[in-house]
Amino acid sequence: MEELVAKAQKGDAAAYRLFLKEIYPYVKSAMRSKLRGLVDQEDLTQECLIGIHRNLGTYQVGKPVKPWISAIIRYKLADHFRKISRKKEHVYTKLEFDVTQVPDETNDYDEANQQDAQEILERIPGKLKRAIELTHIKGLSYSDAADQEGISEVALRKRISRGFSKIRKVVAKEMEI
Repeated sequence: MEELVAKAQKGDAAAYRLFLKEIYPYVKSAMRSKLRGLVDQEDLTQECLIGIHRNLGTYQVGKPVKPWISAIIRYKLADHFRKISRKKEHVYTKLEFDVTQVPDETNDYDEANQQDAQEILERIPGKLKRAIELTHIKGLSYSDAADQEGISEVALRKRISRGFSKIRKVVAKEMEI
């Protein structure tokens, strides 16, 4: 396979076609194992093949091809999940905004609710608690909250996600009693 890539880099169209034909099952298998039945398998397989095509010049002749291909697959999967995450976050933000604009008593945040929320927050670790307080209670942007905590925005988002996961567990445990 390494010989085919080397020839493809030099412009050999037949070697390039054969190379793509050989790696397609490998890439498709990788997508199948990573996505486990998600609809996007074939689309991501094609994205990976496009990525391999675009990065053909970065392959270093004499080195194994599969680790190079695997790296491209990893990056494409990370991009895919990052894109999905942003879409879900955008939808969540839009829903949160729309719901809070409803002018009725269901959106009143009275002292009892505030006290309940604070009690639950006290049960999660400090870093997770601060991330949620800064963004969802004090209303700071993710960027500003990350700066205040001295971490990256991605790390802040992970803390928020983990914090809400802990909160769900606390609430679920209380509901069982």
